[in-house]
Amino acid sequence: MALVISWGWLKNPGPTTAGSYPAIFLLVCESLKELSVFIDESGDFGLYENHSPYYIVTLVFHDQSVDITENINLLNAKVRVSGLPNYTVHAGPLIRREKEYLHLSLLERKRIFNFLYNFTRTIDITYHPFIVEKSNASKKLT
Repeated sequence: MALVISWGWLKNPGPTTAGSYPAIFLLVCESLKELSVFIDESGDFGLYENHSPYYIVTLVFHDQSVDITENINLLNAKVRVSGLPNYTVHAGPLIRREKEYLHLSLLERKRIFNFLYNFTRTIDITYHPFIVEKSNASKKLT
């Protein structure tokens, strides 16, 4: 679903009262859904190194009128059953077997990764990654 924002002017909307939105905003907002945008990044800003060849920024879009509460609850239940405490799962540390995942076997970590993968494939979101290949960047990304 594409979100289309169209602007228009009201003929002589008149003054607004304190604490209220101008009429133009009410006209536009009535026809719009609430869109959440999440931004995630991976990599570092430094120059190219073998262990960090890319810098990636991903934008994730979710139309708030689409309820994904059931999906989130199912994901949380699956993660809880796997023995992890109730907190956000991060794919990088999960793959690298860092801190909180140190006690888990490869099979257990793969299972959690599959939970995340299936969750992402079944919910109604849109995302777009922006990938910078640092070997092609002429200077530091700051």
